[in-house]
Amino acid sequence: MKSLRFLDRRAGYSLASIGMLLGVVAPAALPAFATADVLTSRSVTMSSSTASATNVSYTAQFTVATPIVVGGGFVLQFCDSATGPLLDQACDEPAGMDLSSAAVGDVSIDTGSGFNAASSAGTLTSANETSSSSNDNYVKWVSGTGDSLSANDKLKVEFTGVDNPSTTGTFYARIYTYASTPDFTDSTTPGTIADNGSVALSTTSAIGVTAYVLESMTFCVSGQDIDKNCGNGITPGDPGSVTNPSMTIGQTSGNVTALSATAVSTKNAYAQLSTNASGGAVVNLKSDATGCGGLYRNGVSDAGHCNIPPLTTAGAITAGTAKFGVEVGDATDPSDAVAADMSGTLQQAGSYSASDYLFGYMSGDASGVTGPYGDPIFNSNSLPVSNKNVPLTFGATIANNTPAGVYGAKLNLIATGTF
Repeated sequence: MKSLRFLDRRAGYSLASIGMLLGVVAPAALPAFATADVLTSRSVTMSSSTASATNVSYTAQFTVATPIVVGGGFVLQFCDSATGPLLDQACDEPAGMDLSSAAVGDVSIDTGSGFNAASSAGTLTSANETSSSSNDNYVKWVSGTGDSLSANDKLKVEFTGVDNPSTTGTFYARIYTYASTPDFTDSTTPGTIADNGSVALSTTSAIGVTAYVLESMTFCVSGQDIDKNCGNGITPGDPGSVTNPSMTIGQTSGNVTALSATAVSTKNAYAQLSTNASGGAVVNLKSDATGCGGLYRNGVSDAGHCNIPPLTTAGAITAGTAKFGVEVGDATDPSDAVAADMSGTLQQAGSYSASDYLFGYMSGDASGVTGPYGDPIFNSNSLPVSNKNVPLTFGATIANNTPAGVYGAKLNLIATGTF
């Protein structure tokens, strides 16, 4: 994980990190059962893709093809890269992944007028595959009273308390739906399946990540503008390669760089996204500054130490008024790319723009940059995109009475595609 360094006007420096998290979804492999339809508009979103991360939330979403009565449901089974996504094959659990503490979070249904909370959270069980001697590798969700689903309804179920695989790289989720009581036993005895599909996911501790299961996504973050294909093949450190996005933000005087009440200090980071996801991709910005949302002092994230608060309404940062925010620039083309290398576009999400600063913090941490999945800052307009760059300009200033100390916040970018 790479890092950003923020400095206040008197203290030395502080460290905040900006890393990249990636949730990737991909289509089912060829259907293994002749009577089962392929699930469409399917995705799985992770609240963190860091290897060995604990208490991670996974949200599965798909459009129902075959109606599901009350008491029906689906199985979400996780398989390692060796056994893969094929639905009629053996499935070995990704090393280190643990579903034994999984619980149902939010459940919602869209019958055509948008997602609304389900009548019941339903019930959840997790278990070992009978042929596996490792930990749990699937969860079985059963709908509650009043929650039947018709064809073309959309279902979204959150699972909390999951421990990620311990190694970086690609792993898979297989989805099996059941019109009535799920009778799944294991991957080779899945029972009476209504519909099915596969999803590709990736854990990483690096900046640039590529995940392929027929479809693909490539996403990277750098301290300098990025050449096509995330600078693949360029000597590290050369112009256009992916470099460490660590930065010192402040005004430099002699050997000291620190924030000032007389100026707005800025530094840039850069992101590049390519995906052939038919539903495009969304990139969220997430901060660990719970109860604060801005830059917190001396490693304590609470309102009492949030002396450089976030700019929660889009606009200018005024020197001398302590604030922190980010401008999301317009999409640009890599300098070495030709027309054949590029397609689609990237656009700002919500109120983020190239002309105003913003940091979408919401009090209570239920949503926004400190929410479970972060705050959407740019997307590909629900379409595939290839080799498009976005500059991110971080800006900060302090007031004359901003307490001395070391300020920072850990930031992550999360990219999620829908196939």
